[in-house]
Amino acid sequence: MSNQIYVRRTLPVYIDASTKSLKLGNIKSGYYEVLRDHLDFPDSDTDYTQLQTELGEVWICSRWQDTSYVKRTAPMAEFDLSEAIPESQLIKNLAAYNNSTYSLKEPHYPFELKGVSLPLAPPSQNNCCTFVEGIVVKSKQDVDPTFAWNLSMHNDMMITSRDDLFSPVTQAISSGLAVEIDQDQPQPWTIIQGWRAEFKGGHTFIIVHHDLKTDKVLTLESNKYYKINGVGYRGLGNSDQFNNKVPEDWTKSPSVFTWAKIKKTYPNYRIAALKVKDLSWVS
Repeated sequence: MSNQIYVRRTLPVYIDASTKSLKLGNIKSGYYEVLRDHLDFPDSDTDYTQLQTELGEVWICSRWQDTSYVKRTAPMAEFDLSEAIPESQLIKNLAAYNNSTYSLKEPHYPFELKGVSLPLAPPSQNNCCTFVEGIVVKSKQDVDPTFAWNLSMHNDMMITSRDDLFSPVTQAISSGLAVEIDQDQPQPWTIIQGWRAEFKGGHTFIIVHHDLKTDKVLTLESNKYYKINGVGYRGLGNSDQFNNKVPEDWTKSPSVFTWAKIKKTYPNYRIAALKVKDLSWVS
């Protein structure tokens, strides 16, 4: 696991933990690996943080008095970035689900998945399992045409066997789409399979972000409840209502679930971190 931090805006970077040291350039907002912190340094007005960036090992002023320029996150899973899906590709494919509705028994895919024959839209309708499989596998095949998918893998995503309560997550890991993480630490682009009871009330969805300050989670899922009919954000609405962007002030909405509420709703669950890179969608 690596410790990451989210830089909220473009910031200058320095060779040492001082804005008076040599400036090396600027970094854009996004997630960066933290190497070390100098908190309340050189006095209580400022924090400095050393990051690993494209410019090398650099320092930023991460806080000035009451203004923090970063957001602390839970430790992030490590994986080979060459195997990862750029976040922008997932967002691009999210648009294929615009104007869709939910259908548990008659879902159709908005695009082909190479290696398996599936019903294609129209009609534009989906369910929780087909959405997660569709957007993740399609995005992976877009950036890696050699990525193999087959009927057995598809069946795992659909939970056609009672041998594994969490076969979508198991398959995501075994196929290389995701990696194991602490089961109580969702991170950006976490796949989750939850059950209200054993093989009752199951749901497959994605946690796009977990806000540690409020414990709120931004989900991306296919559902017909929680203000969604089709693909959207739990408690907020369909994603196309927001032009497939992150809703403003989503952490302040009382209808958005906390991670604690997700766990209470689905006491039987398993999570894994999807291999996604170049994160910038959620600030």
